[in-house]
Amino acid sequence: MPSHKRTKAFTLIEILVTITIIGILAGIGFLSFSGSTEKARLAKTLVWSTSVYRLLGQNLKAQYSFNEGQASTCADGKDICDKSSFGNNCVLYNGPTWINSDIPGAEKAINFPGGSAYIDCDSNSGSSNFPALTVEFWIKPATLVAGSSWVTKNSGVFTISTSDTNGSMRFIVNGCEVDAPPGSLKTGQWTHVVATYDPGLPSDNMKIYLNTQVIIKKDQTGAIPTLPSAPLIIGSQTNGIMEEVRIYGQGMPTALVKENYFAGLRRLYEHGEINKKEYQKMVLAN
Repeated sequence: MPSHKRTKAFTLIEILVTITIIGILAGIGFLSFSGSTEKARLAKTLVWSTSVYRLLGQNLKAQYSFNEGQASTCADGKDICDKSSFGNNCVLYNGPTWINSDIPGAEKAINFPGGSAYIDCDSNSGSSNFPALTVEFWIKPATLVAGSSWVTKNSGVFTISTSDTNGSMRFIVNGCEVDAPPGSLKTGQWTHVVATYDPGLPSDNMKIYLNTQVIIKKDQTGAIPTLPSAPLIIGSQTNGIMEEVRIYGQGMPTALVKENYFAGLRRLYEHGEINKKEYQKMVLAN
């Protein structure tokens, strides 16, 4: 009688883990991060960012990678091209400029000189419908400007801002707010920000993550307004560098993101991109 080998099908999470690992290793170009604390920190945060994107990407409302390098390159003649299916392209106002990004695997970033510089993005009904919300981006402040807004959908829909010169942050959705403490942002250092609100969750439904860590969480209630005419503004009154803005119409599935994240860290360790001490520290930190 012939023998039959039993095969095990891949689960969805295993497929997502594999995609995440491939994306990260390709993105960092197999650079060696061992022995460099800052590069190891960026490596683990890139794994986290990719995990967020792979799990929430099907509900992407807007994505701006800032890789254009020059103005008027979008199909409609605008400056910053939306990589989501909604095509809400943007115009630079009053002095934001492209620079080379120093995040591994990234190409360009946008430098905001402060003052009246900002990016104004289109909006439409599809990109303005938020059953839940997650906003993700990278920032490297040159100075901390109180009240400066990194990402805002006008008319009170949502905003993520620097609330004080002490490095505190504020996330507001339809009048509900949560505040990250002083020291959350540091000048001259990359910070990966994820702000999320899911009114369908019974508790801890409004959170700010910084560099993979939950900094603050809070119970809030109330739907997210649907205002198609409200523009999306990026970098208003900010002074610093910004990279890869993504907006999702979904809350943050923390458990699944962490599962992807830990698998990605393990592969970085196995490939020698981080050493054992760095790997253990990263795992214990979460």
